[in-house]
Amino acid sequence: NGTFAAVTLVCSHQGNPYVQFNATSNSFYCPVHGARYSTSGQGLNDNGRNGLRTYHADLSGTNLHVYS
Repeated sequence: NGTFAAVTLVCSHQGNPYVQFNATSNSFYCPVHGARYSTSGQGLNDNGRNGLRTYHADLSGTNLHVYS
């Protein structure tokens, strides 16, 4: 729908670099221990309680810029 969420791939639960996006639930999750996160990085369950690091993203024409 033209919006973007830029988050780290590193899970805040135990530091596993496997965070993935689930389009069906419009959320992020870590398949290692089941941590879940909103597109704004907020934790959605106990394993995700520390949230994800988020980044500012800006679309300019066909270029997506992600700022750390």
